[in-house]
Order: sequence, then C-alpha cells, then structure tokens
Amino acid sequence: MLRAQFDVTVESLKPVNLLKNAAQEFTSSAELRETILESSAIVVAGFISKKLLNLTKGGPLLRLISSLLQLSTTGLINKYSVQIQDFLLGKLERLLINFNKEKQK
Repeated sequence: MLRAQFDVTVESLKPVNLLKNAAQEFTSSAELRETILESSAIVVAGFISKKLLNLTKGGPLLRLISSLLQLSTTGLINKYSVQIQDFLLGKLERLLINFNKEKQK
C-alpha cells in the first residue's frame, strides 16, 4: 500500500502533471482567473508604458507625444479591462482545449 501511494505521488509530481493540474485549477476557479488576469493587465500596461517611456529620449515634442500615449494606453486598459480579461480567457480556454485534444490522441 505504501509503494502504491509512493507511485501515485511520483506521478503527480511530474512537471506535465503539475502543469495540467494547475491549468485545471485555473479554469475551475473564477476568482483565481480574475485575479491573475487583473495582474496580467497591470503587467502589460507597465510593459507598454515602459516601452513608451523609452521614446522620451528625443525633444520636448516627442516627450509630450510619449506622455500622451502612455496616458491613453493606461486609460484604455482601465476602461476595457473586463473585455481584455474575457479575450484572454477565451484564448486560454481554446489553448487548453487544443492541448487536451492533442493529449488524448
């Protein structure tokens, strides 16, 4: 009985199974999905803002345009965060469905 439990534990700790279980947990928990997607939106907004800030090495006009782009990007992400989350969830769910179909073959 101990050997059987050891085999089950070893199987569950394989990287593929850890990823599979994490994906299943992610898709089953709505609160977890929302939290992760909100965090992802913030990271993406930060990344875009950083890229836009790199444009500020030019003259005053380029800095003004860069600041306006950063402000509008942040505003759009805040305004459409729910739609962005829905879009990302749809893509993730399709990816997981395709992954499960490939694994079943």
